[in-house]
Amino acid sequence: MYRYKPFGGGSLATENTCVHGAGVFGCCTANLAECTGSLFFIVKGRILSMKKLLSILLALCLLFGMVFVAAVPAAAAAGEITVVLSYLADESGFWIAPAEFTVSPGLAEKYGYTDSFGGTQVSALDAIVAAHEFVFADALTDYLTVSGSGMISNFMGDGAGNFVYLVNGELASVGAGSQALSDADTFALFALQDTDMWSDAYAWFAVDGSKVTQLVADVDEEITLTLECIPAIGWGSDRVYEAYDAQIVPVELTAGAGLFGAPLATTDDDGEAVISFDAPGTYYISATTGEYDFPVMSPWLVVTIPDWEQALADVQTYLATTLTAPTFGTEWVVLALARSGAAVPAGYYEGYYASVKDTLQKNNGVLPGSGTRKTEYSRLILALSALGADVTDVAGYNLLTPLTVFNDVIAQGVNGAIYALLALDSNRWELPASSQTTRQKLVDYIVGEALPTGGFTWWDGLDVDLTGMALQALAPYASQPAVQTVIDASLTALSAAQLANGSYDSWGSESPEAVAQVVVALAALGIPAATDARFNQASGNLLSALLAFQLANGGFKPGFEAAANAMTTEQAAYALAAYARFKSGENALFDMRDAPALLTEEPVEQPPELTPLQKWEAKLPAWLHGIIALQDWFEWVIYYVFFGWIWDVI
Repeated sequence: MYRYKPFGGGSLATENTCVHGAGVFGCCTANLAECTGSLFFIVKGRILSMKKLLSILLALCLLFGMVFVAAVPAAAAAGEITVVLSYLADESGFWIAPAEFTVSPGLAEKYGYTDSFGGTQVSALDAIVAAHEFVFADALTDYLTVSGSGMISNFMGDGAGNFVYLVNGELASVGAGSQALSDADTFALFALQDTDMWSDAYAWFAVDGSKVTQLVADVDEEITLTLECIPAIGWGSDRVYEAYDAQIVPVELTAGAGLFGAPLATTDDDGEAVISFDAPGTYYISATTGEYDFPVMSPWLVVTIPDWEQALADVQTYLATTLTAPTFGTEWVVLALARSGAAVPAGYYEGYYASVKDTLQKNNGVLPGSGTRKTEYSRLILALSALGADVTDVAGYNLLTPLTVFNDVIAQGVNGAIYALLALDSNRWELPASSQTTRQKLVDYIVGEALPTGGFTWWDGLDVDLTGMALQALAPYASQPAVQTVIDASLTALSAAQLANGSYDSWGSESPEAVAQVVVALAALGIPAATDARFNQASGNLLSALLAFQLANGGFKPGFEAAANAMTTEQAAYALAAYARFKSGENALFDMRDAPALLTEEPVEQPPELTPLQKWEAKLPAWLHGIIALQDWFEWVIYYVFFGWIWDVI
């Protein structure tokens, strides 16, 4: 039996570099031993003209949901595997768009067919039967004929049985009954179009010379695709060439089928075409023969455009509703909301500012925990600068003063220097002339801590988070040759450390925090995180990797947890704010010279609660208050006269 699962926008199994597998050209069967003729696996015969009519009827059936889908059994059968199966019939589209099929061994035998494994292992013939069962249900035997010797003479209702199959992007080298399949294989079936000259070309999309089945891009980003081919059979199959004048088409998924839409672009003489998308979403792309000499076996490409703007709006709402009354210690939330222009309730920032002033006043200007961590002041300076506040006078205290002692700043190591530099540069705050700390000393210290191989570390080996932070601080100083050298080496190291899905590994799990810091760093350096080739990997980029950790409530979870985490959410929020500012041409996240004055009103201090006696006195008439005041005056006079006389006597 088999189970079918639509393949949505998920990750296709990685296809190997195309190797031109051997097969048989001539009378081919399900078992290679029964094939005759030359090399290259093809079933001889002509595709009947009624195939187009059949494909149209099938599409209509699929459209109205008449295709049978096997029920999912309660438990997995022994030896069953999941393969990504597809079938391309003709230029109208895929009868079966790439989808996950769970196939059990012995499916062929269920219908009286025979493979070389006797039901002990899934064969390509089992997968072919699964494809027919999906399309034709129990009537599949009317459309699939396999002789006792294994010869396939009727395939998908084509009495001539013209087809070719590929496993993991490679042309098959044995008959279907002898080809074993493994879990997570891709199994592609193609109906041949040219049965006179056998000129069908197996095609795939390439970007910058690399074969791709998935891409992640940004809204309106121009994507240059190259349609590359090899002959499916016969001559010249060792040469890759480009298909010119081919049509790049969108694919509409309908009840398991994939029907081609109007062309998006036409490949030029170099086989290249440029496409783009003006809205977020998941797009399915293929190609068909245009004026090109040879029929194209249409490739499959999934293009994902992450909706980072909606992700930013969702995390803004999450932060503002989760933290309804920010206080000292919630600086990163305040910064993320302020720098992303989030809508917050009236008095939101004023309440936070009042808490900061109260903390300073209660502690005589010394922030809690700042004895060994001057980053407490750096963090507060960044948050207040985002609000357009004057950090040199907060409740009478200058927050820059603790950063004037250089050794105190670097007591935490390079992290202290990074955030001190970010804080000073946030609004180009000036330290007094007597300050031991200078911007250049901080820059030199950070540069001196860089690894020879690029990047920065806490202990040993590249630390992505710390490297991203360092680049954020160094970005304004890129004109200095030593700084640019460190930046270039660090970018190379960060690109090399990226996972295939665009994320980063930290202590054995993926780290959205590391991704967030790199997004902020690239924005500060003027590098597009979503489109720069160095940070677009096989199945994702930095933005898609970051958004993979966002939950339905708008918060972000760490790689090792299922629930939203405060630190992860804060960093993801200001990373998205940094990217949004980059896209709109605004100042970088930590360059707050453009920050509006968000502290528009001072919170009104409420009078202390009156005692019952005070409430009673407040109701007395004014003339009685005068008598009471006069009585108080006489009491004080008598008091001083009496005690003054006693003092003299003594």
